[in-house]
Amino acid sequence: MIKKLLKTFKHYAKQDTISLVKALAVAQFKYFNEYHVDITDCLSASNLAMKIFRTNFMDINIPILKQTEDRFIRDSYYGGATDVYKAVCEKLHYIDVNSLYPFGMLKEMPIKLLEIITDSKILKDLKLKEFFGFLKVEVYCPSSVKKPMLPVKHEGKTIFPTGRWIGTYFSEEIKAVLSLNLGYEIRIIEAHSYSKGNIFKKFVEHFYQIKKTSKGDIKFLAKLCLNSLYGMFGRKQEVFQVFVVDEDTLHNLVHTKIIKNVVFIDEDLFLVSIATNVNNDILRDLNLSIDSEYTSTETIVKSNVAIASAVTAYGRILMMKHKVLDCVVYSDTDSLFTTDLEPFIHLLSDNLGDFKDELNGLVISKAIFLGIKQYVYQYFDKDNELISKSVFAGVKRNTLAFEDYENMLKGKEIKVNNGN
Repeated sequence: MIKKLLKTFKHYAKQDTISLVKALAVAQFKYFNEYHVDITDCLSASNLAMKIFRTNFMDINIPILKQTEDRFIRDSYYGGATDVYKAVCEKLHYIDVNSLYPFGMLKEMPIKLLEIITDSKILKDLKLKEFFGFLKVEVYCPSSVKKPMLPVKHEGKTIFPTGRWIGTYFSEEIKAVLSLNLGYEIRIIEAHSYSKGNIFKKFVEHFYQIKKTSKGDIKFLAKLCLNSLYGMFGRKQEVFQVFVVDEDTLHNLVHTKIIKNVVFIDEDLFLVSIATNVNNDILRDLNLSIDSEYTSTETIVKSNVAIASAVTAYGRILMMKHKVLDCVVYSDTDSLFTTDLEPFIHLLSDNLGDFKDELNGLVISKAIFLGIKQYVYQYFDKDNELISKSVFAGVKRNTLAFEDYENMLKGKEIKVNNGN
C-alpha cells in the first residue's frame, strides 16, 4: 500500500514540477523580452518589480538616505488605518479603492534632501503650504474629535489618538489633516525640506492598464508588480551577514562585532549572524560603557524610506476625507462600509484611486463590527439567498457564522474550528 502511494505521489510530483518549469519558462520569456529582466536573478516579487522599474522606467536618480536621515524619516512611515465607528449596522454598502498605494505612487515623491531646519525663529515663520518634506511636530488633537486622523506608534502598535504628543510626518499628511478643520493644532519642531518629482507615473500607468485589460495570471502579475515596488524603498538599513567560522574566529567576533545569533554545527564550527549598519551612536555608547572596540560593517541597502513613507501617507490622505463622513461606520486600509452610497456615486469606476462596489449594487442587510478586522455581514444575492461573509484576524475567512458574532457581542465565548 505504501509503495503504491509513493509511486502515485512521485507521479503527481513529477507532473507538478513539469508544469512549474513550463510556467517559469513562459514567465522568463515574457519578462526578458518585454522588460529585459532575468527572473532567475530575482528572489522575490518585490525584487522583480524593482528590477523592472530600474531597467525600464526610472529616469530620475534616487539617492540612498544617510543613516541619520533614515532614522528621522522612518518615524513617519506608517501603514494603513483600520477603525470601527459603530458595532451593529443595517443597510450598508461595501466599497474598496482601486489600487490605493499605486494611486499614491502617482503623486509627487520626495527626492533629495535640501535643508534641515531646527532654528525656532525660522520654524515659527515657516509657510506650511509651500513646504514639502518631513516635519517633526508637537500635535494637539481635542478629545471631542470622534475620528482622529494622525497615527502614532505606541507600544509596538499604531494608534490614532486624541491628546498631545510629538511625532514625525510627511508634510502633505499634515496639510491634509489641517484642511479637515477637526481642531488639530501643530507646532513644528524640526523640518527636513525635500525636492520633489513624479518618479512612478510611467510604471504605474503601464501595469495598471495591463491589470484593467487582462485576466488570470497576467492580471495577477501586473497587480503584484503594482503593489510590490514601493515596499522595497521602505527596507530597513540594518542587514545581517551569516558566516561559518571556527571557535577562535568566533571568539574574536564576539568582542568586535554585534552578534545576532550563534548556532553550533560541530566541535569547531559555528554559524554566526552579524549585524551590519548598526547605529553609530549605539556603538559609541556601548564602547564607552564597557571599554570595548565594537565596529560595524557598512552595507549599502538600496532603499529610501522617504518615498515609502510618502506613498502610504498619500493612501491615508485619500481615505481620511471619506472616513470623516458620518455615514462611514467601518474603515480598513483601502475599504469602507457606509450607510449611504450617495457621497461615493461619482467615484464608482475602474479608474485608479476611485472606488468599486464590492457587492455590485447589492445591499448589506446587517453587519456586526466587533473590532479591527473582526466583522461579519449578511446580504441577499440575486437569487434572494442569504449570504454571510465573516472576517476575524487569525481565523480562516468565513469560518465563523453570523450567530457567533452575535454571541461574542453579548460577551459569550465561542469555540473555533479553524479548518485544520
